[in-house]
Amino acid sequence: MDPAQPSAASEADVQLYAEGSCHVFALALHRRLGTGFLVVTDPGRPYWEDPADADNVIPSVTHVYALAPDGTAWDVRGARPVEAVPGEVRERWPDVLEVDTDAFGHEGGLATYVDDMGGAANDPDETEVDRPLHAVSEADIDEAWDCALRILDGLPGFEAPAPSTP
Repeated sequence: MDPAQPSAASEADVQLYAEGSCHVFALALHRRLGTGFLVVTDPGRPYWEDPADADNVIPSVTHVYALAPDGTAWDVRGARPVEAVPGEVRERWPDVLEVDTDAFGHEGGLATYVDDMGGAANDPDETEVDRPLHAVSEADIDEAWDCALRILDGLPGFEAPAPSTP
């Protein structure tokens, strides 16, 4: 299933931001445009399980989209209505056992899924947990934003902020 509004992404862009750093792309859109997040998980494949509490698990993450207030899910491939996401996920990642989503409007929601966004790194009393998505640097986010400007510019609904003037 292709997005309703496909981007101008190259295969290298897709490989980077759809197969490992999708959360970085979503963070870049969040920081520059104020979008929220839609994390697609596979509860059928737990990524981390607490050895002391079987109910305390972190599911595998299949993909992370930037979620616009109008219900559009954005990623490196372009834009689609949020309702199209489960079908797209099943088509692109056929090995996913279950499709579930977690939507939120703030970066703090990513702390469950991204290394070094919370937990033990910031709270010495918190247990260290292995999380499914790699840590993110400011340089990573800047690079993802440059990519977003290049590949999403001109798509309906993508409103890049005007450059600031000194």
